[in-house]
Amino acid sequence: MSWEQRTLNKARSVHSEIAELRRFLAGEGTNESNAGHLFEGHYSALHELYLERMPIAVALDESDLVLQYHGSLVKHGFCPLRRMHRIFDNLRKELVHVTKTHPNLSAKSFRWKGDMDLDVTVANPKLMFGFRLPQPEQSDDDVRMLRGFSDPLFQAVKDSMELMGVVSASLQDERPRERINDFARGRPAIDVALIDAALHAARRFIPLKEPKIESVEVGGRMVPDGHPLDMGKEEWSRATEALKETRIPEDLAEVCGSLMAVDYETMRFELRGIQDWQVRSVRCQYRPEHEEIVKTHGKKRVWAKGLAEFDRDQNPRYLIVDELKTLE
Repeated sequence: MSWEQRTLNKARSVHSEIAELRRFLAGEGTNESNAGHLFEGHYSALHELYLERMPIAVALDESDLVLQYHGSLVKHGFCPLRRMHRIFDNLRKELVHVTKTHPNLSAKSFRWKGDMDLDVTVANPKLMFGFRLPQPEQSDDDVRMLRGFSDPLFQAVKDSMELMGVVSASLQDERPRERINDFARGRPAIDVALIDAALHAARRFIPLKEPKIESVEVGGRMVPDGHPLDMGKEEWSRATEALKETRIPEDLAEVCGSLMAVDYETMRFELRGIQDWQVRSVRCQYRPEHEEIVKTHGKKRVWAKGLAEFDRDQNPRYLIVDELKTLE
């Protein structure tokens, strides 16, 4: 049963109770206008169902991923445009970044296509944002299924959204890595780099630095079992710890590229414009002793050496940096 149908069933139940109460009052010879207080709870429930739960239910049914922020900022259903834009833009960047980390998009020959961007299903001042996989222009189910199997770009978006749902759910567990590893088992595209990017994105979903926002509720078709889940400080801490548990590779690699997309809290950056390898970017984890170079050489060329995780074509995907030097 869909979330929308469940909400409608609850509304019908409240309407039935109102009808029964009216029949009772009529039988007692009591004028409804003199017993309005008896209906206050019912009308309050209908107000919540139609104005609050129904939009959420529709979004959950239509979206692969739904995020709704909670806190005093959105208590009355209003949000300043600048804040809303900043939060939405952060979500978009994180989701796109995870997708671009997918092995299908790592080769230099691939380029991001606008028609592979996510569809927005809901965005409102109550800070509820919904997304779904890009839909093919044709409505034929065979075309949709064929596209999912044959289009590497579409598959990258699909894998990334599924992983985001699993990672978000895993943060409810004491040991998130166990659920994530179970999901990744038998899925070669779900590698160390993609998992690391997804954990980083889920951590960024949680708005600890946004004033008057306390938590985020994540739901949608990509969340296991379809049940929305709350993410706050505890889940943020679990994501932080899970990032520290990234598997240490065993093979050495040297990579030259432009230092980009730095996150000082998790000590991550990306090398882009890679030389001598057939990949567009390499996700890197650096150490405290590298922080001075990281802070002063953003967008500049650097050389990094360390233990690396490789793809099936023996190109580095994830690098734990042991040495970092400047090239300009």
